[in-house]
Amino acid sequence: MGRIMAGLIAALLCAAPLVMAQPTLAAEVPFPFIVRDMTCSPGEYSFVRMGLTGDSLMVVRNTSTGESVVFLILFDPKNTKATQAHLVFYRYGDRHFLREVHEGTGAAVKLLPGAEERKLQVAGLKAARTTVLARLR
Repeated sequence: MGRIMAGLIAALLCAAPLVMAQPTLAAEVPFPFIVRDMTCSPGEYSFVRMGLTGDSLMVVRNTSTGESVVFLILFDPKNTKATQAHLVFYRYGDRHFLREVHEGTGAAVKLLPGAEERKLQVAGLKAARTTVLARLR
């Protein structure tokens, strides 16, 4: 476990210069939502992509509390036409799962579902899409 954490910290430190070059999005999310398997409270969030191509990392940070989560993202080459920055959540009942981040610059990324969302999918529940507008910082 220590090696994994040390590797993650080293990767984040090495990627620090890339963070500065990436667009930062900000959005007011009016409902609690889940990123992978971490629940985030409603509020103002920043979204920063780390890495230039292929699979990368994204940092989601609550600008009020400073709480953040880092997770893997996948570039979505089929979804690059959006000119308005926005977030896409998949909603099952009253639970919202962050699944897509569109930067409004032609870049779009997808998040893989976490264990909780996969259980809902296996149970046969269908998701409704909820969009929240974002802005470039």
